[in-house]
Amino acid sequence: MDIQNQPTTIKCPFCAEDILSNEINCRHCGELLNKQATESIPSVPTKQGFSNAQPVWQFVILSILSFGLYEIYWFYKNWKSIKEHEKLDISPFWRAFFTVIFAYSLFEKVRVLAKEKGSTENFSSALLTVIFVALTLLSRLPEPYMWISIFSVGPLIFVQKALNYYWQQEQTHLQTRTKLSRNEIVLIIIGGIILILILIFYIQPFDEDTSTAIKFTNVDLSPSSKQETQHYGSYIYNQEDINDLDADVRLLAGDTEMQNLLFERYSIPKGTTRLVMFTPYANTVISIARENEKNNYYSISDIKTMLNYDSIYTTANNLPTSEPYSIQNLTDIDALLEYDGGKTCRGSVDTVTSKNNEYDGTNWDYETSISATFNCYSEVYLKEVKYIYTAGNSEFSYIVDMSKYK
Repeated sequence: MDIQNQPTTIKCPFCAEDILSNEINCRHCGELLNKQATESIPSVPTKQGFSNAQPVWQFVILSILSFGLYEIYWFYKNWKSIKEHEKLDISPFWRAFFTVIFAYSLFEKVRVLAKEKGSTENFSSALLTVIFVALTLLSRLPEPYMWISIFSVGPLIFVQKALNYYWQQEQTHLQTRTKLSRNEIVLIIIGGIILILILIFYIQPFDEDTSTAIKFTNVDLSPSSKQETQHYGSYIYNQEDINDLDADVRLLAGDTEMQNLLFERYSIPKGTTRLVMFTPYANTVISIARENEKNNYYSISDIKTMLNYDSIYTTANNLPTSEPYSIQNLTDIDALLEYDGGKTCRGSVDTVTSKNNEYDGTNWDYETSISATFNCYSEVYLKEVKYIYTAGNSEFSYIVDMSKYK
């Protein structure tokens, strides 16, 4: 047998598998081969028959619609390509897994390789790394701020352009793949659907029956008149009140000045003392507004439940007393609500605190605050009532027209 006339083994230029030099079609991928071309083409590091370059538009779409997850794969495949081409002793998997740590290394490697091939475009690897890491870490913020991290693809665009230039110079015999693969198309479809659902979640109109989160609108904070139709629970709040509450929460969430305004609106001053009186409406507004600062969302069911608490939450502040009082001596503390010329509703005392005020040479005068809850809002919400707070031998009272407070 003439060994010299036997066909040699070469690499298929399309799939990079071993084939015989005299084959007309590749036995692995079926592509038609040109004998002279196959003998002259060197071994390539890709099994797809395409350059390692990737269109920027393709990369950006895949990154955004995967909510940044594609970027991890992007780091992996580029480290893998560079490892095979440069014969480096590295682990692409772990470098992609610890993306934040190895981002600078990849950026700088790509910048140097592209520059060696004659690229005139330049970028700061350190600056791109800082921007990329900062945008990536924003994903840990509460909604909606976490979505800013979707722009982490921005600094990677500069790196991808440099990669494209490098591979186009290094792999001149291969074309750049411009069509999306089947898996990439599936990823785009699924990611697009999820993105649409997220947008709907944030911009959907308020609807009593179908909404799972509050839609906020900007309306006046001033209290409106009571209506006695379409009540929720045992008393007076209707759908219009819920819509107003919805708007008030957005107005107050994260705004300390507006929250203080709410406290002022539900405050009744008398001399140096002050009664803060929260109806179920006011209590629901301030509770949800403060929780929204922590990004907790409430459903319409949650709102109705809080509104249906038949409670008035009060705190009488700066009451002058000759003795200090605390939660340990509640036997000397009383809270009473009088209405309808003799009816009463006794309050449940929640907290009592006292602080030193002035010293008259013999005794200290104290400023005492008493917080109490009255579970009878449905009985008094349209009436003039009298709140009475007793601390030892001292008594303090406030007359309030409840119809003026939502």
